[in-house]
Amino acid sequence: MSAVVAPARWPAPDGSERAGFIRALPDSPAGTHVRIWVDRSGQPTDPPDTSRTVVGMAVVVGACTVLGSGLVLLLGIAAMHSRLERVRMAAWDAEWAKVEPGWAHRLP
Repeated sequence: MSAVVAPARWPAPDGSERAGFIRALPDSPAGTHVRIWVDRSGQPTDPPDTSRTVVGMAVVVGACTVLGSGLVLLLGIAAMHSRLERVRMAAWDAEWAKVEPGWAHRLP
């Protein structure tokens, strides 16, 4: 069943009475008590997260942190590997430039 908006009155944390609209079950008779959560100013708000929701969010954040850290580590390793490969190939080219003229038999 979906909720409907209904006029209501409720006490604020400071003891004053507030009025406004809240969500209630359809076909609720007038005067039915409905539990609501209010903020410090006495305005209706969503209920706090359950411990199950908090644990679920913590697991998701932890998993994202681990995966993100692993991705940063892998990218760092790939960048280092690429840089070392360029250095190695430059050394190979320099060495080949020294050795190759003695091996090559070119016709004039």
